[in-house]
Amino acid sequence: MPGGEFAELRAYLIAKLLWNPEAEVEPILKDFMHGYYGRAGQYLQAYFDLLHGRLTPETHIRLGLQHDDKLFSDEFVREAEALFDRAEAVADTEEIRQRVEMAACQFYISSASALPRSQSKTVPTLAFARL
Repeated sequence: MPGGEFAELRAYLIAKLLWNPEAEVEPILKDFMHGYYGRAGQYLQAYFDLLHGRLTPETHIRLGLQHDDKLFSDEFVREAEALFDRAEAVADTEEIRQRVEMAACQFYISSASALPRSQSKTVPTLAFARL
């Protein structure tokens, strides 16, 4: 996955802040989510907020998630999957649906990485089958 999770958002945000370092980040995020994902943007914004709401000194995004990582709780995974399902359902065009799928991809990779090894051999195949 070129650029990693939300690479397009990151590029957009950096460009906007380089243009105006005093700009408020939240309006830029909302503008991107609506402009890039259309009606699905509300659900991608909700996922983004859900993910960032879980970050603490004990739970942070990093490579090498383990099965006992607190970031990817069962509740978080269920909520995130529901948000991606809703986003895909309201995608205005095939192009936007593919953008939603690309955003979901990193979530599925990360959540599969957080599974115990005994489960992780089958779940990625199942998760990616829907993409």
